[in-house]
Amino acid sequence: MKAASTTLDLRGDISTGWAMAHRMICRARLKEGEKALDLYRKFIIHKMAENLWSMHPPFQIDGNFGVMSSVIEMLLQSHAGAIELLPALPEAWHSGSFEGLVARGNFEIAAEWEEGRLTGLSVLSRSGKKCRLKYPGLAKAMVVADKGQRVEIEVEGSDIIAFPTQKGVRYTIEPTFRSRRQDARKTLGITEHAGFPPFTRWAGLLQESPFSLTFMRKMR
Repeated sequence: MKAASTTLDLRGDISTGWAMAHRMICRARLKEGEKALDLYRKFIIHKMAENLWSMHPPFQIDGNFGVMSSVIEMLLQSHAGAIELLPALPEAWHSGSFEGLVARGNFEIAAEWEEGRLTGLSVLSRSGKKCRLKYPGLAKAMVVADKGQRVEIEVEGSDIIAFPTQKGVRYTIEPTFRSRRQDARKTLGITEHAGFPPFTRWAGLLQESPFSLTFMRKMR
């Protein structure tokens, strides 16, 4: 991983739109949140037209799709066998929320955080598979189903828990992660179109402000 990070340093950040998006998602996968955010800022400044289209140049949609995938990768990763929360959270996004992100295993995740710490977490099981979650100190949490039943969990070290799920049931992780709910559309507006990934208004992303993000739950 260190060799990959060093290679990215040597290659530099400024490139074509799709290549900057690729660098950003690599930084997120390496859990280098600050460097991923720096690439995000540079992408918006150097590779985005006034209508928010990505410029290769000319227009190339790869950059738009790539940076949004990178944002998701900064907030949620599930490629390593567990759903990891906020793996590459930059300091500027110290407080915020997201909902509607789908992890491997067909789990729909909603989360909130304040001052860089997870404060709210829920999981909707869309296929009824076993769920594994990863976050520092998560072993101290309790899992409750949507009708109030406490769910028995398996603890793997201090940071990973696993529990069985039923299709269509939402599970809340508490009381360690509990806070007031935030409207995910107040800070960052999302315009949704059937058949297309969401397009984003970039309000609040370039300065230190609460971050929030919502995706469509069903794509037609």
